[in-house]
Amino acid sequence: MKKFLPKNFPWHFPKKKKEGDKKGKKDIVVCPECECFYWYKSWHHSLEDYSELREDKEVRFELCPACKMIKEEKFEGELILENCPEEKKEEITNFVENFAKEEYRRDPLARIVSIEDIAKGMMRITFTQNQVAKKLAKRFKKTFKTKNRVIFSKKDKTIRIFCLFP
Repeated sequence: MKKFLPKNFPWHFPKKKKEGDKKGKKDIVVCPECECFYWYKSWHHSLEDYSELREDKEVRFELCPACKMIKEEKFEGELILENCPEEKKEEITNFVENFAKEEYRRDPLARIVSIEDIAKGMMRITFTQNQVAKKLAKRFKKTFKTKNRVIFSKKDKTIRIFCLFP
């Protein structure tokens, strides 16, 4: 095989990664705010599914990425509701909070950063993940028949979605 390749061609293949070469924290991290656990490269709600739990594992307390974002008031997804009927604001807020609870059950890092009234007929909802904002915009379109306009900022790595109520 070496005969057919140019002289400067790296003909050897990289070594296979061993089981111990995985990147990520090897111990358990607990968020003191939301009590989520980090183990095996991701955040979880509990340690019940952690089959390799041993007493020699070190436990550290550190804020999870979602709690850090909420504390610093940073966000990845933003939903702006325009022409929002005043009599439906409470219904819309409940709709958003129920959706957020659903997403939180699936992923402990999917959270609402804030829900605020910007002006009369306008609301602003920010999220820790841009996918959550996209999903909620689709739900608004289906449920409330809104017209959505998506703006993605590569510089800030955020998504801004405008939902216009009929």
